[in-house]
Amino acid sequence: MIRLRHTAALAAASVLLAACDGESAPPELARIAEFAEVYEPADTIVLEQSDSMPLILPATWEARADGVHATVDVEEGNVRLFRADGSLIRILGRKGQGPGEFSFPLAAHWDAAGRLHVLDLDHMHVAIFSPAGEFQRAVRLGKVGNAYDFAPLPDGGYLFLRMDDAQELLARTDSAGRITRTFLPIADYVPPGLRNREAWR
Repeated sequence: MIRLRHTAALAAASVLLAACDGESAPPELARIAEFAEVYEPADTIVLEQSDSMPLILPATWEARADGVHATVDVEEGNVRLFRADGSLIRILGRKGQGPGEFSFPLAAHWDAAGRLHVLDLDHMHVAIFSPAGEFQRAVRLGKVGNAYDFAPLPDGGYLFLRMDDAQELLARTDSAGRITRTFLPIADYVPPGLRNREAWR
């Protein structure tokens, strides 16, 4: 896992804002920050691999309150659950069109009740799994479009980060997947009850 050094991130953001405003950045900020300057190691987890289905292309990585970690494998079309020590608990789903199966899973996040929500961009739905990892249902998405990250909301709806005409937008949906509101610009809005993720900024 990595933790953002906020001061370096703010410095990098000032360079971008100055460039956008047509102003020259101060000499000490007029360069691209190195990865190691912006991020520092917080912890290391060595993940157990399945011999028959190794982890190939992981996407999101998120920990539940009890220490269970979930990551999406975009290439294999499934979600892996790991303990805090990196041992594999189970693999959810596989490539396919049936209930609990995926075509292009892109992001997975826990809700407050410990359920796992998985965004499948090709199927245009969010698959919901119980805290034990059993498939429960899928929420069909209306006009969410090209979403690449999301968060479950306390009322059962979702907040999606999506691209629309080369702009990043936040789109809020109800529990049935219908868009109820769009927020612009995303930098000015952090959803109530959710942590301030890099994606929202």
